[in-house]
This record gives sequence, structure tokens and C-alpha cells, in this order.
Amino acid sequence: MLPIPDIKRYEDVLLRVTIGLYCAARLCQLVADHLPILLVVSLHVVPPAIFAVLHGCTLYGRKGFAVFAASCLGIGAFSETLSLRTGIPFGSYFFTSMMGPRFLGLPLLLVLA
Repeated sequence: MLPIPDIKRYEDVLLRVTIGLYCAARLCQLVADHLPILLVVSLHVVPPAIFAVLHGCTLYGRKGFAVFAASCLGIGAFSETLSLRTGIPFGSYFFTSMMGPRFLGLPLLLVLA
């Protein structure tokens, strides 16, 4: 069985890489017409999510961050789904297929965002 590398050792590098990827995503908006929209959206969501997990686990521990993340994801997904169905609390709207795969009409990347 291979040993798992110590995440603390690489944490600073990983945090910097995720910030760099997010900066690249912001620059991709300048040429969004020439790139797949799912790539641009993914780069806007995934690196900040990874950053949040790494940084949150460092500050609050794994259990503390898990409780925080579960409550944020649950409340956010519930609120968005309720609004898609009823228009309450955010008003009546819908998502196009550009946001990627969906569950119950809610784009999965939006839940992470």
C-alpha cells in the first residue's frame, strides 16, 4: 500500500495553484467566445472549491469543515431548487444547458459555487 503524502507539506503550493487557476479562469472570460463554456465555468467553480476545502480543513479541522460545507451546500441547494420551482426566495428563473449537468433542474456546478 502506498503511503499518503502529508497534505500539510504541500498545502501552500496547492493553495497557490488554486488561486492561479482561478486567475486564469478570470482571464479566460476575455476570450470566452473561443473556449468551451463548460471549461470556463468549471475553472470558476472547481479551483475556489478546492481552495475552500484545503483552507477550511486547516482552520476548522475536517469535522468542523464537513459540518460547515454540508450546511452551506444543503441550504444553498434547497434555496435554489425552491426558487426554481416556486420563484421564492430569488424570483422566477431557469438555467440554460451551458451550466453543465443538472440534478432536479439545478446545475451541479452552481451548488459548488
